[in-house]
Amino acid sequence: MALVMDTRKDAGSPAPRPYTPEMERSELPISHAMRDHVIWAATLRGMSVEELLVSLIGPPETVEELRARAQKTHDYIKEHLCPEIDDVDGPTGREMWDAFREGRLTSI
Repeated sequence: MALVMDTRKDAGSPAPRPYTPEMERSELPISHAMRDHVIWAATLRGMSVEELLVSLIGPPETVEELRARAQKTHDYIKEHLCPEIDDVDGPTGREMWDAFREGRLTSI
């Protein structure tokens, strides 16, 4: 089994459906162990390998989707983990991660 990868120069754009035989295709070689792991992960989730890969490599989320996911996460944290959290903590958290990435964070 080989995973098939679209190698067109504009592969980042939505590809027309269905694929035509004229479209350039190539195989992405992976080890047997990796192939078995991907099959196992798909089976565990009740998906085909193709469905699993599409779910992992799908189109990026829109700004609205990212905001909705962030709000859902915030609401969950407030309800189950830290009731005193508020929106003021967001910028503070971002500043902490920026400092961590830049090596300026000395303690938490």
